[in-house]
Amino acid sequence: MKYVDGQAVKVGDMVGLGSTDEGIVMCSIDTDESSAEQSADDWKFLKTGVMIDFPSMGLVHFPEEHPDLWLISRNAD
Repeated sequence: MKYVDGQAVKVGDMVGLGSTDEGIVMCSIDTDESSAEQSADDWKFLKTGVMIDFPSMGLVHFPEEHPDLWLISRNAD
C-alpha cells in the first residue's frame, strides 16, 4: 500500500489521518510485516492493506490508499 504521495506505507510509520488523528502502522498485510505487538498472521484473512493503531479509535484496517492518510515520520529502526 502507498500514501497518496506515492511513498510506501511501512510498519512503524507515524501517520496522520485528516487534521487531528495520529497513529502508528502496526502491520502491513501486503508485505507480511508486523511490529512486535501485532502478528501479520492474525490479519492475513483481510488479504490487503495495513493495520494502524490510533489512540482515539484503536486498531483500524485500511485495505487501500486513503486520501486523508499521510506520513508524519518514519521509524528510525
